[in-house]
Amino acid sequence: FLEIFELIQPLFPQAKEIVASGGILQSPAWLQIITDILGVPLSLSIENEASCLGAAVMAMKATGLIEGYSIPGYKAVRPSLFKPLKEHHKRYVDTYAIFKQLRVLPSSISQK
Repeated sequence: FLEIFELIQPLFPQAKEIVASGGILQSPAWLQIITDILGVPLSLSIENEASCLGAAVMAMKATGLIEGYSIPGYKAVRPSLFKPLKEHHKRYVDTYAIFKQLRVLPSSISQK
């Protein structure tokens, strides 16, 4: 999750939270873990088909129907909000740094 987040975060530097959707909404524990990993607040979508809504929003932006990536006046999140625990986020980030170092194997090892 953190690797994907690092890739897309520069595209939305003004974003202050992430909206989660899908089956993961059934697990408060996993929602807190993801929040801690990413280090940003996490809201829950009210949409059953959030991926379809996202595709529609992207199409509306591409065709000029809306200017940004949101529909004016539309609130698609539940009032609940998961907040990251700083000490947990630091542990995940430190572990992720080790993961990135281990993932890059020298070519002599990876060719065997």
